[in-house]
Amino acid sequence: MNTILELFGGDRVKLLVRNLCKKYDEVTIIGNASYTFEQDRIYAVLGAAKSGKTTFLDCIGREVTPDSGSIRLDGAAVKDVDYSDFGFVTKEPLLIEYMTGREYVRYCLKLQGSGEDKIDEYFDMLGMGEDTLDMLIREYTDGEKQALQMIVIMAVDPPVILMDEPFFGSKNEKAVKRFISSMKPEHIIIMTADSLERVRGVSDEILTINHGAVEGYTAGALEDGEILSRIEAITNESGEETNA
Repeated sequence: MNTILELFGGDRVKLLVRNLCKKYDEVTIIGNASYTFEQDRIYAVLGAAKSGKTTFLDCIGREVTPDSGSIRLDGAAVKDVDYSDFGFVTKEPLLIEYMTGREYVRYCLKLQGSGEDKIDEYFDMLGMGEDTLDMLIREYTDGEKQALQMIVIMAVDPPVILMDEPFFGSKNEKAVKRFISSMKPEHIIIMTADSLERVRGVSDEILTINHGAVEGYTAGALEDGEILSRIEAITNESGEETNA
């Protein structure tokens, strides 16, 4: 599998989101959002419950069609994104539950034409032992199912990785953070989270979604008490929109 640098001529890759809008039932979930995401950076998206965090990821990754706006990858050349540019980690993954973890990863890699030389290493990095590899997926916990998605993504190696609350149900949050950090150099990683505390140490930039508006802050900006209070207030606000 080619790395992100090889795919884009050795240039540092950016994901350009411009004027992204999405409404449901006349309620603005994402309103005219623009942001530039860069390779070798981890972005955490925060907001109140049902503020549109998941919708934002789904629009970027083409799981949901935005009402307007553009999403492009910019490297040696600029191109519109397609589904193959993304790897998804969802809170409630749809997996083939009668397979073992090892069988499922091999199956996914075969579909992608990728090798399987690092499967055991990836399981070990996430704190999932040999017994988990050969366990039926239907016996996995929610956290283990999410970890299985991460392993497939790491092996398939898409340029952009989108994660919807990757610490949801995890019993080994430190291992998940280490794994996400290990993916960082050659990828653009965007993840949602339910609290600032969970992502503060692993994220390079924090995005907030507040009544459709998207704002970004570097990790260093959190040293400003006023900015920190603003982010915490947005995250803790009660959400009223119908789509998260």
